[in-house]
Amino acid sequence: MEANQLLKQLRKERNLSQRKLAEGISERSTLATFEQKGHRIAFDTLKAYLDRMNVTLEEFDYQLNDQALSDKIKLSRRMQQVYYQHDHATLTSLIDTAKQAYAASDDFMYYILSSQYTLILNNEFQKQDTTERYEIEQKVKDYLNRIDTWGKFELSTFTNLLFLFDDTFILFQIEKLSQKKYFHNTLNQQYQIYTKLLTNAAYLFIDRKNPTALSTILSYLSSDLPPDNDRIRVMIRFFEGVLAIFHNDKEHGQETIDGALAVLQFIRQDRLAEQLKKVADTVQPYHAEAITNPKTK
Repeated sequence: MEANQLLKQLRKERNLSQRKLAEGISERSTLATFEQKGHRIAFDTLKAYLDRMNVTLEEFDYQLNDQALSDKIKLSRRMQQVYYQHDHATLTSLIDTAKQAYAASDDFMYYILSSQYTLILNNEFQKQDTTERYEIEQKVKDYLNRIDTWGKFELSTFTNLLFLFDDTFILFQIEKLSQKKYFHNTLNQQYQIYTKLLTNAAYLFIDRKNPTALSTILSYLSSDLPPDNDRIRVMIRFFEGVLAIFHNDKEHGQETIDGALAVLQFIRQDRLAEQLKKVADTVQPYHAEAITNPKTK
């Protein structure tokens, strides 16, 4: 289906006349000519038409492609599926497919797919290829640093590959994102992707035993938290408990953690509660390494 035909179908299904849809956006003739002949129209005009019909650009694109997913999205979902099925042979083959697609198209998403699952398999099989890991890290860093207008792809890439980067780089990028108020961004409201980034960063800093970085992430989580996001509120309580243990306040920390886990169990989030308990069991008071002064002669 062509874009003009789809727009006409959407308009008629919503019982809107051309005059009503175009009112305050464009001349009616602009809409009529587009619907009849498919002449080009300005992006802002098309977006305004869709907004009046309560249709997002993503939904329009999905319908426009006859509800078909792109090849790279299909490949991404297939790789995720076989990974969770522990079908390593098929996943290895799909990694090669992604590498070939990247070589042919120079589409960075194919590079991310092949690299991400390569690193995952290397980790599972305890294969330490530091050269390959370093090359991936630098290439992804160069890409992310080059782009100021991060969208879903960049956020997902950064979130999924956090473990590649040092703490300084992670905190620097999150600081930049926080200045753009991603918690209130439509992207986060639709996909919760920025929220996932912050919670993943908190897990990582717990694993790396970095209470200072964890405290910074908590400040981001807390400062712009939507009032109706109770699940994240419970996660914040959990992280606060972990932070208390890091600071050697074991009793208060464990009490806070237990309270958060109890709430998760009450709202039937048993699996998440179990995962968080395993994380909590690894936490011990943090002791910075003592700095010894050189002896004076």
